[in-house]
Amino acid sequence: MPGKTINGYALDTLPVPQENPYGAWLRTSALAFFDDGRCAVATYTGDIWIVSGIDAELRHVTWRRFATGLYEPFGVLVIDGMIYVTCRDGIKRLHDLNHDGRPIQQWLDDPRFGPLAGKDGSLFHSSFGKGWVYYLMLEQIDGVTQSACVTLPHQWDAGVQRMRVNPADGQLYGVGLSRWQGPRGGKNGCLQRLRWTGQPARLLDDVRMTPDGLELSFNFELDPAAAANPANYQIEIWNYQWAPRYGSKFHSVKTGGKEGIDRLEVAAAVPGADRRNVRLSIPGLVPCDQLKAVLDLRDHTGVPFRQEFLQTIHRSPEK
Repeated sequence: MPGKTINGYALDTLPVPQENPYGAWLRTSALAFFDDGRCAVATYTGDIWIVSGIDAELRHVTWRRFATGLYEPFGVLVIDGMIYVTCRDGIKRLHDLNHDGRPIQQWLDDPRFGPLAGKDGSLFHSSFGKGWVYYLMLEQIDGVTQSACVTLPHQWDAGVQRMRVNPADGQLYGVGLSRWQGPRGGKNGCLQRLRWTGQPARLLDDVRMTPDGLELSFNFELDPAAAANPANYQIEIWNYQWAPRYGSKFHSVKTGGKEGIDRLEVAAAVPGADRRNVRLSIPGLVPCDQLKAVLDLRDHTGVPFRQEFLQTIHRSPEK
């Protein structure tokens, strides 16, 4: 089922056959692809299914149960056409020795993905709790890696557990389930495809630390007046507190650990000559567990561009 295009990308749905001859509960937990584009999908309850007919239109998708009786499989890999599965009791390799389509023994740097693939490839992260997918922008300072991330504007049908690139079409596929966590109203299982539609996508595509703030880069031209207005950038920072309990409240960076969030003012915003980047001077910006930035900008045609990103800062470059 092709999805709606949002900023150049669509989230397509391959319906999961919860009603099936086996009465199997398909709580999808992992996936991997054969070279021909078929997909091997694991379920929490112990099945491996082969999904065929994955093409642009998704009109003839079929699911066939290939194996059952596995102990909570949460990882799948296809190597030389053979399926390997990680389970709670070991690694299994699945054989179809009599070629009847069932086993006897159990044992994104692709340019077709469009601008999100980046020049040298991009790293993607998924949220089981939210059913979201993020793209990351990595940098290294003094040998230490840190990153900013942007949430993609697509709501997946369940908490996203595993993602893989299909070698047949270069698009990003994911599976997941919902129960103890997952999006509100999430489904028991899902198999979905994040697909570049060929339409333009306006992206924040890099975030870099500078000695006095941040440098932001975009894959489109900004309206220079909007980009130069410090009021169009909202910056907050905070730390987390390590503790035996799950999660943490927000703790001030400035006050040495008291609960709260520090709001920082942007002193200056200087667009680059090509209008595709802007340097922000941010007094008080120091290493922190979390930075949250909200950008309220416009592109060169006047169309609004509102973007939020999160960043972890371990290091800042020397002045």
